[in-house]
Amino acid sequence: MNVWVDGGLTEVAVVVEDGTVYHEEVAGMTNNEAEYAAVLLALHSIKYRPLTIHSDSQLVVNQLNHKYTIKKKELRQLALQVWANAQNVKFVWIPREKNLAGRLLG
Repeated sequence: MNVWVDGGLTEVAVVVEDGTVYHEEVAGMTNNEAEYAAVLLALHSIKYRPLTIHSDSQLVVNQLNHKYTIKKKELRQLALQVWANAQNVKFVWIPREKNLAGRLLG
C-alpha cells in the first residue's frame, strides 16, 4: 500500500492510496520533526503491511534508510520510534510536486 506524508510547522498530513486522509495539528516542531511526526502518524494509523511511505524530505528518507547519520538528538529519538514500528515498510523520496499529502498543507 502506498502512502504520502508531509509535515509543516503547524500540521502533518497523510494520504493513503485508497483516498483516506489523516491530519493532525502540531506545535513547537521544526519542519524535519514534523516530517517525522507525519511518518509516525502513518505508521500508527495504517496497520496494513507492506507499506511504502513517500516523502519529499530527502533528509528524513535518507536518515530512515540509514544513508545519512542522524546527529540531532530530537530527530534520532523520532527515528528510533519510526524504526520500532516500521516492520515491512519502505521509505521513498519523491519530488515535492508529486507529494499528495503536501497538497493538503499547501
